[in-house]
Amino acid sequence: MMKRNGQLCEHTVPDYSGRLTDAEFLAYNSVFGAVEKDFRELSTVANALVEVEKSFAQLVKAVSVPPKSATEIVEAVGVKWDAIKPLLKVEGSEMLWCRRHVEGAADYAVVERLDADSPLAHAQGASSLQMTGLDAPSLLRKFLHENREALGLYATDIVAEAHERLAEKYPGQDMDRVAKAIEARCAKQISSEQMTTQTQTPSRREGMRV
Repeated sequence: MMKRNGQLCEHTVPDYSGRLTDAEFLAYNSVFGAVEKDFRELSTVANALVEVEKSFAQLVKAVSVPPKSATEIVEAVGVKWDAIKPLLKVEGSEMLWCRRHVEGAADYAVVERLDADSPLAHAQGASSLQMTGLDAPSLLRKFLHENREALGLYATDIVAEAHERLAEKYPGQDMDRVAKAIEARCAKQISSEQMTTQTQTPSRREGMRV
């Protein structure tokens, strides 16, 4: 078994191909514990986006046919929408896949709904319009694209915080492998599945009827 700084490299951690020494393993657990809450949210969003990609055709169909029963109504910026299905849920909020009909034609939207008792909801309202479009597949692609980009930035922030904590807690010590292990875990989470060919189709016109 390999040694590093006189210690055996015998500890494995998720999504990292190398092995860590006792000191590195203790550092990994300490630093990852500090960013674990953010990592769990990263994982929640990543998994939700994968599910949206998998059910892309069903989600498009859901807003293209009349509902079988009365749908929930949400209001954002004074406009009422039929809430078809949640796309993404995180602590304190959820993104809803919505539609409405104006003069016989359909508009589509993604509406964010906050927990009604949250300070933000009291300050700015429980629901906000995130994006709208006249073409359901295009709007869903836009939702996936923008949230994938945001997810990448979030992962970068988590890794940066891990680097800072390692530098603060272990000054002068080589913890590069620990940082790489945390980075590998974040990278694996946000690249768990490639976007399907269907969702990569170029988007078409977008807007909202009023």
